[in-house]
Amino acid sequence: MGEDRPRTLRLVDLVDTVDEEIVEGMMPERETHADEDEESADEHVPGGDASGETHEEPDEHVWTSPRNAAVITEKIAESMSALDPDNAEIYGRNAADYEAQILALDEEFRALRQKAKRDTIVFGDRFPIRYFALEYGLRYYAAFPGCSAESEPSAATLAFLIDKVREDKIPVVFSIEFSSGNIARAICESTGAVQRTFHTCHNVTRDEFESGATYVSLMRGNLEAVREALCGDMPLPQEE
Repeated sequence: MGEDRPRTLRLVDLVDTVDEEIVEGMMPERETHADEDEESADEHVPGGDASGETHEEPDEHVWTSPRNAAVITEKIAESMSALDPDNAEIYGRNAADYEAQILALDEEFRALRQKAKRDTIVFGDRFPIRYFALEYGLRYYAAFPGCSAESEPSAATLAFLIDKVREDKIPVVFSIEFSSGNIARAICESTGAVQRTFHTCHNVTRDEFESGATYVSLMRGNLEAVREALCGDMPLPQEE
C-alpha cells in the first residue's frame, strides 16, 4: 500500500528562496490584538520605517522567476523518471524542450529590461512576484505582501501609491488574476494610468485551462504588459 502513495515535490525545496518583504508604502498584516496594534503603530506606518522589513516565512511563489521555472521543470522530469524509468527518455526530452522555451522567454524579458525607460512597477494588489522582480532587477511598490490576507488598503497606503504613480509618471498599475482589481482601478482613476493584469501562473480560469494555457503562454502575456509598464508613457488626459 505504501508504494501507491503519491510522491510530493515541494517547489520551495528545488530552488533558493527569499523571505517576504515589506517595502515602502506597503501595508503589513494587521496585528490580531488591539494592544499590539497600538504598540507597533509607529513602526508600521506605510512609507515609513517598515521599508525593507522581511518576514521569517519564505515567499513561496518561486516559479514567477522564469529561471526558477526552468530548474523546476528539470527537477519534475527527474522525479517522474525515477518513478517511471521506462519512459525516462520521453520525460527528459519533453523537459528539455520546455526549458528551452522558458529560457527563450527569459531572454526576452532581459532584452526588455535593458531597453526600458524605467525600472519600477506598481501593484494595486498583493505582490506575489518578488522572484520575478529580483530576477530582472525591478523596484516595486504594492498594496500588500504576496501572501497577505488583507484586501482593503489603509488610506495611507492608497495615497502613497497614487502619489508614486503621479510623481514617477508610471503608466500601468497591475492587479493579479482572480483579484477584484478595485485597488488598482482606484489608483488608475486618480492618476490616469491604465490597469493591466499580471498573471502569477498560480491559478487559471476554466476557459484558460480548456484553451491550453501554459506557463509560457501566460508569461508571454505578462511580457507585453510589463513592456507597456516599463517602456510606455503615461496616457494623455482625456478631453472633457
